[in-house]
Amino acid sequence: MVERVDAAVRQRKEFNYKDIWLSKSGVHAYNQCPFRFYHQVVLGTPFVKSIEMFQGNIAHDLIFEVYDNIDREKIDSSSDLRREYWDFFAKRLDDIRKEDAQLGNNLGILLNKFITVEEQRWGMRNLKYPNRFWPKKKEMFLEDDEIKYYGTLDRLDKWRKGKYILLDYKTGKYREYNLSKMRNEMFGYKHLVEANGIVKGEVTHWGQIFLGGVDTAIQPQVISEPFKSATEKAFYKKLEKTRKGIKFRFFPKKHTPLCDWCSYVKECMLEAEDKWKEPE
Repeated sequence: MVERVDAAVRQRKEFNYKDIWLSKSGVHAYNQCPFRFYHQVVLGTPFVKSIEMFQGNIAHDLIFEVYDNIDREKIDSSSDLRREYWDFFAKRLDDIRKEDAQLGNNLGILLNKFITVEEQRWGMRNLKYPNRFWPKKKEMFLEDDEIKYYGTLDRLDKWRKGKYILLDYKTGKYREYNLSKMRNEMFGYKHLVEANGIVKGEVTHWGQIFLGGVDTAIQPQVISEPFKSATEKAFYKKLEKTRKGIKFRFFPKKHTPLCDWCSYVKECMLEAEDKWKEPE
């Protein structure tokens, strides 16, 4: 069985009602369906990861490994970049294909799309400061005890003097209706970076890079914008509201078309509908 390359970097905190530490996935899970949050986070009921989640985890690890396993001095053009990246990925994919050919082929599609994005970035790089093309920081586990929030940031880049951008990789497709969720998640990382004094300067922008899944007809897409004051207010308000619901043990069901794919559909069917009382 193919295992994650480096699963340890995505740390999680053990749940308890005293502190109620939350991450972006925890906040999203509770607001999507408190009942699912209760089983997944509070009770820790095991769930089966989808093949898309599994592929995405491995792709993430390979993407961040490549930066430490290439000779940057050999890269003077986008074609050099593709060659260096693909030489590293090909060796890893060969090993994966020996155990799971389909998984290896799917990862090959995702990584090829990632290289395409990197080639585009290479063409737009600042020639005066070429080192800014490379990540300033990557895969950082951060936490803030004051607001009991934590997360693993994919990437932090310096885009001009004293100015930084936070980047997050997604192996799936961009969906415009998720934009407010994306803004909220990325502000959480901004808070963590600044609370931990990671940069000497200001985190001004965020971006999410969508590889578009394993459908070769779907091109990767980059979404980026400056942070806004409205997002800051929304983030803290949502965090407070989420923690309040958990504190008062308010875990009702939210029925949606996605319920049929939920790992806890059996528990949902057996649970009484009127068990939970909303806090005042």
